[in-house]
Amino acid sequence: QQHEIGVKNRGAFGGTSYSVSATYFRSSTNEFDYDQTRQDNPNLPNYQGPKLNVLGYRANGLELESTLGWGDLSLNVNVVYSSEKKAQDLVAARIGKTSGGVPKLRYTISPRYSIGPVTLGATIRGQGSVYTNDDNTDKIGGHFVVNSFINYEFAKGLVASLNINNLFDKLHPTGGGGFVGGSTTVLGAGLETGRTIGATVRYNF
Repeated sequence: QQHEIGVKNRGAFGGTSYSVSATYFRSSTNEFDYDQTRQDNPNLPNYQGPKLNVLGYRANGLELESTLGWGDLSLNVNVVYSSEKKAQDLVAARIGKTSGGVPKLRYTISPRYSIGPVTLGATIRGQGSVYTNDDNTDKIGGHFVVNSFINYEFAKGLVASLNINNLFDKLHPTGGGGFVGGSTTVLGAGLETGRTIGATVRYNF
């Protein structure tokens, strides 16, 4: 269940056009987690603990979206801030805490510039720090990844593109997990894909 309320504004001043929108949201989610091997009490034989765990989540947040255009230059900036907490869990100590791997802050910054037949652009995609587990005992720091592209229009409808994802080849953890034996090695967290390069030619007719 989600409720939203927001405002939008767009206009121009001088040779610049802009649009801005802000949305406040509140949401609640229930997840039914059935685990045949769950055992919350090791003194009970044959996994006699509860098999079903109903997980409840509550989140409040703000989403900001903006665009700015000035001649051949355009810029999009999107920011989402959300505070997500567990409202229900078999492990009572986790109620009121944030799920592992869920950042409070996410953002994208996308500049784009055209010079005749050439268009240059990039997207900076980032997030804030995340807890590595549902007990909120350890954190992984925030990070950002830069993707870039260049398009060249040879003729009307004929465009060649070069795209580079993860331009600086940074390998960052993308989610929660846990530390191995109290070390700094993280288990169970995905990683950003390393640098990839792709080229395409597109013809519209």
